[in-house]
Amino acid sequence: MALQVLVIDDEREVNETLGQLLTMEGFDYHYAATGEDGLKLARNLHPDVIVLDAMMPDKTGFDVCRTLKSARLTCGIPVLFFTCLCGANHVLRCAAAGGQAHVAKPFDFDTILKLIREADQWHRDTAKMPATGGFRIAAELAETTSKGINQMLCSLIAQTAIDDAALAHTGEAFFRLLAATGSLDSNDISAARLPPLDVQYTIEPASSITAMKPSGGGIWWTFSEPAAGMVHAVQNADSNSASASRVQTSRLMSIWNDFITSSGVKVEPHPSGALRLVRRFQAGAMIPPTDGNVVPFNAFNNPKCHKS
Repeated sequence: MALQVLVIDDEREVNETLGQLLTMEGFDYHYAATGEDGLKLARNLHPDVIVLDAMMPDKTGFDVCRTLKSARLTCGIPVLFFTCLCGANHVLRCAAAGGQAHVAKPFDFDTILKLIREADQWHRDTAKMPATGGFRIAAELAETTSKGINQMLCSLIAQTAIDDAALAHTGEAFFRLLAATGSLDSNDISAARLPPLDVQYTIEPASSITAMKPSGGGIWWTFSEPAAGMVHAVQNADSNSASASRVQTSRLMSIWNDFITSSGVKVEPHPSGALRLVRRFQAGAMIPPTDGNVVPFNAFNNPKCHKS
C-alpha cells in the first residue's frame, strides 16, 4: 500500500507543486485547503503523515494539530508543520502544538521528502512502542521533545483505556510544559523560563485488551531536573530556599499548578526525591464514541501501524 500523505494548505500553487512531487515519488497525495476540511479528511482517511500549514483562513495549523492530538482516532498521525514562520519561537510553537517537525517555505523537496519518510517510519514503529520511556522537555530540543510526548500518547492509547477527554488533558498539559521552556512571543524576554525537565514514565496496561476489565490501566511519571527549577521550587515551596528569585519561583509554581490542574494527575511521594505523579483510567466495555462512531480498541485505532 502506497504511503498516504495529507497536505493541508490554502496556498494552491505550493500545494499543487508539492502534490506533483509526492505523486512522482509514488505516494498517495490528498489535499485540503482549509483546516476544517483537513480535519475531516484526517478522520476519514487516517493518512500516514500530515503536512500542515501554520496559517490558514479558517483555523490556524496550531489549532488543527491540537485537535488531531486530542482524539484517539487521529492522535498517532505524525504532523509536519509547513510554514514561512521560521524563527526559533515559531519552531517551539509548532512543537508545542504537537508537531514533530518544522519545514520552512519555500521548501527544499529533498528535505521534506526525508522528513515524510522518517515520520512514516515513526508511525509504523508505534505498534512496537514499549510501556516505559522518557524524554527531556527543553526549548532547544523542541522537536525531539514533541516526538517523545507523542510517543507517550500513542503508547497510552495502545495499552490503556484512556478516552478522548483524558488524552486531550494529558497531551495538552505536557505540550504546555514544553511551551513554558521558551517564549512563543519573540518580543517577550522578561518571563522566567522553565529549565530543562527530565520525564520518565511507566504505563500499566489495561487488564484485558478485549473488554478492558477490571482495570483501565494507568501511567506513572517521575520528574527530575539537571539543574534546579520547577521540581526544586515545588519541593521547597514552604522554605526560604525555594529559589534565588521570588519572581522565578512564583512563575515556576504557576507552571506547576497549571500542569496539575490541566492534566488531572495526582502527586505521590517518591524516595529518590523526584516528583512522582500518577493518573489512572477507568475501564469500560468500549471506548466512548468519537465523532458519532464507536472506535474499536486497538493500537491507537490505526491498522496501518501493523504494516510490515
